[in-house]
Amino acid sequence: MNGRMPGQGPAVLFLLCMGCSPTKEAPDSGGRVSPFVLAANAWRPGDVAESPFATHPRANEECNPVAYQEEDGFFEVQTDFCPFGVFVQAIGQAAGQGEVLRFTFWHLDLWAAEPAEAQVALWVDSAEIWSRRIPIPGPEDVVVVEHPAPLGLTAGESAWLLVTNHGLNSYRLGDVSLVP
Repeated sequence: MNGRMPGQGPAVLFLLCMGCSPTKEAPDSGGRVSPFVLAANAWRPGDVAESPFATHPRANEECNPVAYQEEDGFFEVQTDFCPFGVFVQAIGQAAGQGEVLRFTFWHLDLWAAEPAEAQVALWVDSAEIWSRRIPIPGPEDVVVVEHPAPLGLTAGESAWLLVTNHGLNSYRLGDVSLVP
């Protein structure tokens, strides 16, 4: 016998674990603080002029609201409707300089009529926390990122997410947490 009762497969284990997960709420939702440094469900459109990306060459491009949403624990940006997107949220949990941040970033196969480059970046004020440039076209990729915070992050201060792209692609960013 394998120690499992009938009907106890991976799906049941997943559902049980989901019931034990911490509540993911944005720092400004009902006064509750997120257990994450950054929560996938807390990103909202940011004012490009107030962001660290105000002088970006593509800063005047539009991002249609149908192009982004939280889905299954990830913040997703579909670039056919949002080739340049800037998003913001308040940091939910402080992190000291050098503390390791962990998150999952992924995308499906990348396509564009002409070769291009995508960029995804996390910033606080004028400091880059993490970024990645991705050649297009390219294969799908799932990356679990563990990256030290280059500076201290204070709960309540603004974090910024930039997504730029050419072509019909989508990018997903999960919750950002501290490595215990």
